[in-house]
Amino acid sequence: MSAACRLRRLDEQASIVVLERGPHVSFANCGLPYHIGGAIRDRERLLVATPELLAARYALDVRVEHEVLAIDRPARQVLVRDLRAGKEYRLSYDRLDELPHDRELLVVCAVGQRGYVACRILSQRGFVCRNLSGGFALLQLWTRAERLRGDASAG
Repeated sequence: MSAACRLRRLDEQASIVVLERGPHVSFANCGLPYHIGGAIRDRERLLVATPELLAARYALDVRVEHEVLAIDRPARQVLVRDLRAGKEYRLSYDRLDELPHDRELLVVCAVGQRGYVACRILSQRGFVCRNLSGGFALLQLWTRAERLRGDASAG
């Protein structure tokens, strides 16, 4: 998300679409230990931005629960699946080639599988890439464990 916001600051006229497979676009990872430790009980307090806020503040078109299935470089399109509607569509792009080749790219997805695939594709195109896995899946695991602990102590 920070890359999209930075791009907006660099180009106020650009059409910027952010595709997020999960239900949330901005998450306070630094607050995760506090949530796990019980200092922040409400998981929703870790969500720092919504698609609506990002649209209003940065004019970003943020689409949650959308998954990129394939990149058609000659046609300059990505194949996208809307996970809520169960429909697929093509989205044209014109700036994917502007990804920096001189530094490492970090890919984040829900559990790592799609990030792994994205890194493989980017690596085949000459990018240096790292997949950061675990994100939301790790949070859900800890949240479930916390609920189980709470149920066990209440019973």
